[in-house]
Amino acid sequence: MQVAASVCRAHLAYLQKDLNSPLREDATFEKLLAPYYEHTGDKPHSVEMLHVHYVYGKLKLRTHFYGEAFDILTRVEKGQEKFLGTDHPRLVLTLTALSAALVGLYKETKDSHKLDEADRCLDKAMAIIEEKLSENHLLAAEVCSKKGFVLCERHSTVRSDASVKKAVDHFDYALAIREEALGQDNCKYAKSLAGKARAMYYLEEFDEAMQCAHQAKEFFAISRDRMLAVAAEDPSGQTRRVYIDNELEDLDELIANIN
Repeated sequence: MQVAASVCRAHLAYLQKDLNSPLREDATFEKLLAPYYEHTGDKPHSVEMLHVHYVYGKLKLRTHFYGEAFDILTRVEKGQEKFLGTDHPRLVLTLTALSAALVGLYKETKDSHKLDEADRCLDKAMAIIEEKLSENHLLAAEVCSKKGFVLCERHSTVRSDASVKKAVDHFDYALAIREEALGQDNCKYAKSLAGKARAMYYLEEFDEAMQCAHQAKEFFAISRDRMLAVAAEDPSGQTRRVYIDNELEDLDELIANIN
């Protein structure tokens, strides 16, 4: 299985450079993993292979195969707890990715229990951050931002201004951390700002929602222009530009709704 692992590592490096055709690359990656699956019953048996499976789960998220992403990332979570312990910081990224898969499943099924599970993942991730890292760590911003989006999704099921106000608090916390660490003109900051714009829209605070939406659009556009400038050296930038274009479309729709 060392050969299978080395092949996976090589292909993983390739995937990280070019994700322009994620469905095709997923199929190639799965083919390379097949011998490993047959030998281990698709359970990662080392920290190294856990990382491979984590990236594979993230690829499934990118292509909106939320059920498959959830299954893969659940195995990664259990494996990391076994090899690294239940409070290892690496679990934070896995748990935030799991929460995204669960939100995707909620959107497909409208099963509110998926949001409850997403909350569990994010609460567990934040507990690890508070114990092992820092409340001002960038991972805390990631978890808080995800928590805000979960609360906004919950509002679509049970209309609750209290939930949305909590979402605003989470977005503000994430924005403060990201602004200090990264500045404003980056995708992470813009994503949290877009989330706050939607939350303010739900609260019918339309002036602030409009302001946040336009600012988010500005920062997303700056990030996209920066990626275009380095496109020749970074082929994977195309995937990130598609992501930004989708975010800009969502913001245009929100602005139209406000108007």
